[in-house]
Amino acid sequence: MQLVVFGPPMPLDPAVDLPTPDQLYAVLNGLANPGVPFRSKGNLVEGGVGVIEGRTADAVMKNAVAAGKLPLSFSVSDITPVGPGAASANVTASGPALAPTTQNVTFVDRGGWKLSRGSATQVLTMFSG
Repeated sequence: MQLVVFGPPMPLDPAVDLPTPDQLYAVLNGLANPGVPFRSKGNLVEGGVGVIEGRTADAVMKNAVAAGKLPLSFSVSDITPVGPGAASANVTASGPALAPTTQNVTFVDRGGWKLSRGSATQVLTMFSG
């Protein structure tokens, strides 16, 4: 018996699908928009946003607006894979009353890149910090 190859061999390590900085900016800027209630931001967070979570986040955002902390600007760096359909990035947020603050944040690909459930609370602290 002789082995026959009909095409080029498959790569051993398939290319890792990482989000682009623009995809992550879209998630972060969507979350930071104080004009949209958090219940409407469920598509930006893994598993969506529950009623109580939404109310809490809306209160944090309302306080951030009143304190002059918004709008925030974001920079994203060091996007790296952390598992299948997941990536982490260093996210720096700054605003009118917020010194640049950097956190390592995880994003997941669930039919589009979203903030991981575990990182959602972490990011919300950027608004209340």
